[in-house]
This record gives sequence, C-alpha cells and structure tokens, in this order.
Amino acid sequence: VQVDGDWYLMDITWDDSTEGINYKYYLRENITSGRITSGNISGTTNGYVFTYPELSNTKYCYCTDQFYEQIILPTCTTQGYTLHTCTRCRVPYKNNYIPVDPDNHAYRSEVTAPTCIAQGYTTHTCSRCGASYKDSYVSVDTNKHAYQSVVTEPTCTAQGDTTYTCSRCGFSYKTDVKAALGHNYSSGICTRCGGGDSIVNASVSSIGTQAYGAKALTPAVTVKFGSRVLRQGTDYTVTYRNNVNRGTAYATVTGIGIYRGTVSRSFTIGTRSVSSLTVSAIGDRVYTGKTQKPSVTLRNNGVKLVKDKDYTISYSKNKSIGQAVITIKGKGNYSGTRKIYFSIVPKAPTFSKLKSSSKGKLTAYWKRVSGAGGYQIQYSLNSSFGSVKSVTAGSGSSSKTISGLAKGKVYYVRVRCYKKVSGKKYYSAWSKVRKVTVKK
Repeated sequence: VQVDGDWYLMDITWDDSTEGINYKYYLRENITSGRITSGNISGTTNGYVFTYPELSNTKYCYCTDQFYEQIILPTCTTQGYTLHTCTRCRVPYKNNYIPVDPDNHAYRSEVTAPTCIAQGYTTHTCSRCGASYKDSYVSVDTNKHAYQSVVTEPTCTAQGDTTYTCSRCGFSYKTDVKAALGHNYSSGICTRCGGGDSIVNASVSSIGTQAYGAKALTPAVTVKFGSRVLRQGTDYTVTYRNNVNRGTAYATVTGIGIYRGTVSRSFTIGTRSVSSLTVSAIGDRVYTGKTQKPSVTLRNNGVKLVKDKDYTISYSKNKSIGQAVITIKGKGNYSGTRKIYFSIVPKAPTFSKLKSSSKGKLTAYWKRVSGAGGYQIQYSLNSSFGSVKSVTAGSGSSSKTISGLAKGKVYYVRVRCYKKVSGKKYYSAWSKVRKVTVKK
C-alpha cells in the first residue's frame, strides 16, 4: 500500500481474526523477517514475477489524536528533520528534512602549553567528524626547559660539576664546579687514581763512559721512584742517538703504560783499548830458520778490525826456537798496546824404525833433528796412550832401548824432540806412532 508517497506492509488475510481486528501487519514498516520480497502473477500462458517496493522505515500512524512535533537540527554529519510522534501509539515519522550543515561541529578544546622549543596553542576537535583546527598560539617560552641533572665528581686531573641538560632542546649549563683534586703520588703511583708519575720526577741513573763498540751502543739505565724499580718495556722505553762513533751520545727515557714524561742522559763514547778485543788463536810455529809472521784477527763486538786503520802490528823474537812476541797498538777508535805470544818449536823427528830383538826389550830409531836439545820417547800398551810411560835421550842420540817390558805384549811408541830456552822446554810435534810385539 502506498500512502503519502511511502510504501507500507499490508496483509489483510493475516490481520483478520475471529477474536477481533489484529493490526500486527496493518500499514507496517519494513521488517527483517516474516514477509516475502517478491510475488508471481500467473496467466493462461506465462507468469510474471515482480519485486515488492522498498518499505518505509516507520509504521504509518492511523491514529486520529494529535502528534507531538520535535525539530532535530542538522549537524556536520547528519541532516535535520521534524520528528512527529503520536501521543497515543508513540509511532513516529519524519518530514521537513534539512540538509547536513558542515559548519555545525561539536568542538572539544584542548590547550597545549608552550615549551622551550615549541609554541603553545589550543586545539579544537569535532567530536562527531574528527575535524580540527588550532588557534590561540602562544610563543616559545625559553625558560620552560625540561632539565635533567648529572653530578660529576672531581678526579685527579678533571674538575667536577653538576650538569643540567634540557631533554627537549639539549641546552645545558654547569653549576657547583669543583677543582681537580691533583695526584697524590707515593713511590711514583697516585694513591687515588693509580696513575703513574712523570719520569721527570724519577731517579734515572747516569751512564758512564763507554768504549767504542764498532756498532750502536745501548747501555742500560735504571729508573726508580724511591725503592720501586721500573721495568723497561713495561713502564718506559729507551731510545739512543749519536751512539756509534766517539763523542757525546744520548739515551732518552720515555714513560709508557701508566707513566709519562721524558728524560735524557748523555754519555761519552771513548776509544776502546786493544787489550779488551777478541784475538784469534795462534798455534805453534815450526822452526824454519826464517822469521815467522802469523796473521792476527781482532774483533770488537763481532766486527773485524782493519789493519793499519784500527791498529798496527809488529813482531819480535820470531825467528829462533822459543817464545815469539806480537805487539798490537791501537789506532783511531782504539788505544793502548797489547802483546800476543806464540811458540816456535823444533821440527818433529822422523821415527824410522821400532824393533824388539831381546826378551822384554824394544829399541826405537829416529833421524836426529838439527838444533834439538834432546828427545822424549813415550810407550804404552794401548794406541790411545793411556797409562803412558816415557824416557828421554840426549841431543846426539838417534835411538833408545827400553827394557823391563811385558813379554809377548804389543807396545805403541812415539817420539818428539825439544829444546830448552830460558829455562822452558819447547817440544816439537809427535812423530807417527809405531807398534811392536815384545819378544818373549
């Protein structure tokens, strides 16, 4: 049924009742259940299906009483209208619709105070649609910092203070400034912070005169604070300069680890006496009737000296059997005189024959050596000459018979000559060893 332009639900069959008129579906508004939404008109040939129109949202009031009218004003999101409500059945209906008023907001205000970096303002927000705007701006207030304080206690080297820092803008300032405490050293170590004193305040040993070393010299130094002896490489380092050649050299001590500062000590590099040098060994020389001049090698810290640049050399008593003398004199970086001795000994005799022609005896034969003062003959029951025995023979001898020997045993024999000079015997080298079985 259409009434005043709106459609309503009307079911005259369901509304008819033997117990009276039932207005349950009489001019009723749209309902969500209990009704059909389409119908079918059947003909002799084809049927026609149609859809019912959309129904009104309110029931049609068929009362004859007066209506109560209420005007609902439009808002920023809803339209306005006149609401008519039946005073008897309370059925409402609407008309006289008024369009949405976009300016009719329901604003809620919130004040934001200014800070040290941001201005203040009032925010107006519509509770219906969420639209907002700001006004009533207030300038930044540079005195409205949000300070957080940090207290720093003074140390040996740094002052203490209280620092106030704004958590918003980072501006900070300090108060309650306290001076640094300074170090309190005991034996070179601060009792408060554990830091080390300056090497300048330490006791650094002096360095005595050093002899020329042919290479860089690095004499040791001792660094102490009272009874505390510092360790090189852990507490300090030492560097050197001008420390090779003669003159004034320097050792620089620099604190490391917990220590600091630098101290220098000078020292003198002087000549080195040839008496302290390493000299090559000189073996015995065999008498030849000519002067003997064996070469000599001198070294300083492993560095070989140069003849006529670093030293000169001369020989004496170096022709006859006896003790010869080499005289070395320092030169340039070297000083002093040193004597080196070597022996000139007789030529070794030639052992010509060894035999045993009698029981318990053997006879050794050799060629005489010119200038020999005598001969020594050694004999033993083993080739290594353990438990050796010896006899001598005069300068003119060329053989020697030894008796009292074990019969049937093998004896080993060797010979050498000697010459006595200034009370000392100079022996030749031993001859070749010969062996013989003593006759039984």
